[in-house]
Amino acid sequence: MRDVNNLFLRNCQTSKTTEENQNARYNPINIQMLSQGLHHQIFGNKPDFILDDKTLMEVISHLKQHNLWQAKASTLPDVDFKLPKLHNSNIIEHFNHIATEQLKDYKMLLLDLVNSELPPIPKNWKFHRGWMQYDSSGKSQSVDFPEESALVFDVEVCMKEGNFPTIATAVSKKHWYLWCSERLTEDQIKNGFQELLVGHNVAFDRAFVKEQYFLEQTKTAFLDTMSLHMCVSGLTGMQRAMSLASKKKKSTSDESENSSRLVIH
Repeated sequence: MRDVNNLFLRNCQTSKTTEENQNARYNPINIQMLSQGLHHQIFGNKPDFILDDKTLMEVISHLKQHNLWQAKASTLPDVDFKLPKLHNSNIIEHFNHIATEQLKDYKMLLLDLVNSELPPIPKNWKFHRGWMQYDSSGKSQSVDFPEESALVFDVEVCMKEGNFPTIATAVSKKHWYLWCSERLTEDQIKNGFQELLVGHNVAFDRAFVKEQYFLEQTKTAFLDTMSLHMCVSGLTGMQRAMSLASKKKKSTSDESENSSRLVIH
């Protein structure tokens, strides 16, 4: 705003060549400026900046080089209306006031952060999916997200795999944070230690385990207690009832089909 005021509203003159533009204001290089009424509302009573002759001649010389000096331009009608009331005396103070009101709380958080001493960088980072929080002693714990009022934050992306976050770090006055994408840690899950999962009719439960759909086989084995029971004692009570119901349904269906054939013949 200061540059606008200095460069374009300096040493403004009023042209009175015709009744139509008698109130028009021009600067030393004949560019029409804001009307007197708008200028006063926007810039208050701030005096116009007087351009020295040397600078004025340099400006005119530059315009001549581009065939812009004394180019003909129509005079725009005078515009004079009541603007909304400004905070303080001019437009610069007005926007300074708005910016201060909007940013004062964030400014306090920023000053608090930059004036604080950050905790030491952890010597050992845990390769764990999601957010891990580290205190000044290096002790870590898994958290849903950093619950901090101010953070320094950075994200890295593996562009070859797509525009998705891969790893992120953050630091506050009290804690360091590390976030790892699940894609970085899933290999540890797939190719990690051997494990055994025991369940009754475990094939049903296994269908809901994500790792079982990976293309690369995991080291997880499943033991089905229902299958073990069948090896020792045959069908369970529930299986026997279901088997009898199935046979009865099939027998009824066969009888119905035979009856239909007799009717046709």
